[in-house]
Amino acid sequence: MLKLIKYLKASTFSVIFIVVLLFMQASADLTLPEYTSNIVNIGISQSGITSVVPEVMTTDTYDKIVLLLTTEEEKVVANAYDLISYDELSSTKKEEYLKSYPLLSDEDLYILKDEEGLDEIIPKTLVVIEGLKSGSEQGEAIKNNIIASLPDNIKASDSFQSIINSENFSLFDILKLLNNEQKTTIIEAINSSLSSLPDSIIDQGAISVIKSEYETIGIDVDGIQTNYILKTGAIMIGIALFSMALSITVGLIGAKVSSKVAKTLRNQIFTKVMSFSNAEFEKYGAASLITRSTNDI
Repeated sequence: MLKLIKYLKASTFSVIFIVVLLFMQASADLTLPEYTSNIVNIGISQSGITSVVPEVMTTDTYDKIVLLLTTEEEKVVANAYDLISYDELSSTKKEEYLKSYPLLSDEDLYILKDEEGLDEIIPKTLVVIEGLKSGSEQGEAIKNNIIASLPDNIKASDSFQSIINSENFSLFDILKLLNNEQKTTIIEAINSSLSSLPDSIIDQGAISVIKSEYETIGIDVDGIQTNYILKTGAIMIGIALFSMALSITVGLIGAKVSSKVAKTLRNQIFTKVMSFSNAEFEKYGAASLITRSTNDI
């Protein structure tokens, strides 16, 4: 086989091109399982929601998020969202925004304008908000631990006692009583309790909250899910067709290269055979020589 490689020199470019195409085909084929996984994990489990940062949120959710942030984080979030009021929009903008966010006609909404840096801030706060809102054991434990760690002067205040004695009070009501230093201590305790959780769990929890928030705002979550699955499926079909085209191209170029090499070999064998003496013809036999220059080639 090594002796035959020299006959490929005339087709060096074609051989290199074939190798490149095969590499591209392999990459395309290996990409398909990832898209299949995305259809299940994102398209089905996450309802097509790909970002852990909400593109829009109610003022109530925004205010709760801010209460769980440090001063620096609060500035980042404030710069990332714009408060949109229905009455302040032009008639064209009103129609555009209402189509996407129906709740805007009843209350102001925060619209995302810059997502940079938020994926490290927003998900953990959404998980805490959901945990405290759901009344789960873990959420109640966090709330009780935070209450226990409050300074005595806060606990003794009339405002605190009024909140504690109310029928349904939340951690957010208590956080409003704290100054920045006290709130920072509480936030650090919350972040410490979340540090043991994998990022994937936090992201899934955040997505769940975002889905609920979108439904509250009136966004068509089912439409988001359908569009994501259809878009991903279309990409997969495109990749499959691309891979098929590469396979056909490789076969075509490979056939041309092999034909060119075969032509060269047949020509050399024919030239060599024509130089044989009668004794050499008798030694190999006509049938053998014909086979060597056809099937063997």
